[in-house]
Amino acid sequence: MVALLSGAVLAITGVISFGSRSGTTDNAATTTGTSTNTVPGDQQPIEMPATLAGFIDQGKAIQDVNAGAGQDRIAHLDQINQLTTTAMKESFGDVGVGVRSYATPGLESFGTGIAVRAPAPLLEVLPAQDADYLGLAAPPQEITVVGEVRCLVTNPVTAKGQQVDPAGIKPVQCQRTGPALTIIFYPSGDVTVQDAAAAAAAGALWDAASG
Repeated sequence: MVALLSGAVLAITGVISFGSRSGTTDNAATTTGTSTNTVPGDQQPIEMPATLAGFIDQGKAIQDVNAGAGQDRIAHLDQINQLTTTAMKESFGDVGVGVRSYATPGLESFGTGIAVRAPAPLLEVLPAQDADYLGLAAPPQEITVVGEVRCLVTNPVTAKGQQVDPAGIKPVQCQRTGPALTIIFYPSGDVTVQDAAAAAAAGALWDAASG
């Protein structure tokens, strides 16, 4: 089962914008390259926030937990940044993009935040799933809506007539899109949709990128 814009995005650290790359910082991400005063609005780099609804920059979290170690891991994730940037450019064209990887301070939960200055189709479960036909209390995957954020979640296999265990509901991807901006947040680790951690992170990223 797939959802539009879903894909395998690995944990990332640092910040990426098309045409430039900058390293991880403790403060808001910086960008390099063409001045934002001389490029069209949809090509302006996106400054990704250093913190995001309980998450911090993943590179900083790795260093903090490992007493400054973990440089090899951070360097590898930096390579993944470039692959992710290439994938986003192929999907959306020559528009401003920001990518940053986040984690909780203790590295229990992780998330990849992506922002792109372009609209996108709404996140949906495709093909559609019929829980009644499958004899299930809930479909294997479904879309939940928290405010303006749509999240693709997986449900635990539960027979029809039984109560779905909220602890087994896992977010796969959250998205918010509009005429000039799309944000995507890919959570992993100890994150559950019932505490709205993924949706809150996506909402905070939208606020930061559109501000």
